[in-house]
Amino acid sequence: MGHQPFLVLADHLGRRAIASLRCDDRGVGGSTGNTYRATTDDAVADARAALRILAEQPGIDPLRVGLLGHSEGGLVAPRVATVSGRVAFLVLLAAPALPMDQILVRQTREALAAQGAAPQLIERALASQAEDLALVQEASLSAEALTGQLNDRAEAFGETLTPQERETLGLSPERNAQAARLVSTPWFRSLMQQDPADALRRIDIPVLALFGGRDRQVAADTNAPAMEAALAAAPTREASVRVLPELNHLFQHAESGLPAEYGTITETVAPGVLDAVAGWIAER
Repeated sequence: MGHQPFLVLADHLGRRAIASLRCDDRGVGGSTGNTYRATTDDAVADARAALRILAEQPGIDPLRVGLLGHSEGGLVAPRVATVSGRVAFLVLLAAPALPMDQILVRQTREALAAQGAAPQLIERALASQAEDLALVQEASLSAEALTGQLNDRAEAFGETLTPQERETLGLSPERNAQAARLVSTPWFRSLMQQDPADALRRIDIPVLALFGGRDRQVAADTNAPAMEAALAAAPTREASVRVLPELNHLFQHAESGLPAEYGTITETVAPGVLDAVAGWIAER
């Protein structure tokens, strides 16, 4: 469908006289750099720069500028708030509140179950993935060494499977090599080291956190309670955490919530989400 949810959201905010600044990741759109060579720390620095630029624009009250982050952006925004005195509030959409390696495990389990993988095969795949993640988080390994070890491990694991099982898991020499290169990047390795609760527990500004009840990427049943617990331990006295039934990771009304469904849905963002975000910000 070619959805542009952040364009739709920015337009809705503008109609409520709420200015916004959207910025592309490094290497995306008009941004220079390389997405996969940038770390989470780089994303925090970029968000701080964008925040400063917006606060300096004519007609903008620098004391009322906040951050809205979706998914990985919802991990970055609280980190920015803990190191910058410029953030007045946070809106977190489908933001992870559990360690990122746990998020990945849940994503993998959901994806394999949706593909019809047998429970025993899922557990074997997750056990192999856990060993891979331990290597990914080993800082002493160079990207080249890590890629080589992951390729060797994938080949060895594949040899223990039937052809049908390899097909179900999507294993092939080409796919294995592609996956090994991806998880060896600075972006992925830094992401897997993140525990969002570390920043969330230090937030002292108002927070609105929304989750989709059918989100298969940042599951609401585990992340919403973790978000509530982290914010309850934080200095902030104004935090609202809501789970919106029937909405997926992109806050569309969905049937399965699987990523493959995103592009088949006519709706870009549920109107109730647009109103909830704009109304909450307008009250700040």
